[in-house]
Amino acid sequence: MKCRVILVSLFFYFLLGCASAPQPVPQIECRDSAGTITYRGTYDEEYGSVYVRRPSEYVKDTYSKAFCQRTPEPVKEVIRSPEPVTAARKLPAHVETLNKSPEPVKALSRSHERTEAFTKSLIESSATANYLHKSAEAGNMDAQNQLGLLYHEGRGVPQNFKRASLWFRKAAEQGHAGAQVNLGTLYFLGRGVSESDHEALFWFRKAAAQRDALAFAKLGRMYELGRGVPQDFVQAHMWYNLSAAHGEKQAVENRDALTRLMGIDQIAEAQRLAAGWKPEDQGAVFSTSAGR
Repeated sequence: MKCRVILVSLFFYFLLGCASAPQPVPQIECRDSAGTITYRGTYDEEYGSVYVRRPSEYVKDTYSKAFCQRTPEPVKEVIRSPEPVTAARKLPAHVETLNKSPEPVKALSRSHERTEAFTKSLIESSATANYLHKSAEAGNMDAQNQLGLLYHEGRGVPQNFKRASLWFRKAAEQGHAGAQVNLGTLYFLGRGVSESDHEALFWFRKAAAQRDALAFAKLGRMYELGRGVPQDFVQAHMWYNLSAAHGEKQAVENRDALTRLMGIDQIAEAQRLAAGWKPEDQGAVFSTSAGR
């Protein structure tokens, strides 16, 4: 009997040990053509030729794989014991907030990082901001969008939504899909510009014409909430479906949650529209005067 107890104990010891083993946190280091580091840190996912980082639910940042290398680093967090089997499961956040308007964009919490790591990050962010300013002033739309993100998040520069909107606009008017989505988001939230559903729709549609996955999801949200357009679950489902097909994971959850509120005929119609969708606008960009 003692042997059996020891063997069972050892089995669970190794089982729990394996289950709680830390996994490497994927990071990237990006440099420009001169070898200067423009970004070093974590990313959330890979999509095609870019790494994608999401500072918040409503903003995304992309880094070209041509200038970035993946550098995994070990997890430094304390290993936590597995939760009891009886722990209550929480409902997905999107189910609870389906009919609520999006919350304002918030900066990422840094409470889990060591003080020295945070200080180093601030120094690097400041250096990045200085470099991006030069490139952005020279007309580089990628740098303009990146600089807009720094001002939006307050990384390396004082947080300033107005300045963020100005840099997003410069890149958006050159046809940068990510900047178009970011500028539309500021109009949607009324951050740095006057809140305007009309302007938000305008820029989301410009980015959607370039088949930007997040732009599709933003349009789905507009139709789901009836912001700037009549509330239409069929249209919302179609946009979420297109977004999901282009790799946007959150759109899958939003679409599936919306499906539970729709009839079979509505779902079939939304799927038919998504299958036959073609961008009416081929990507031409027109300047607007609002918010200047």
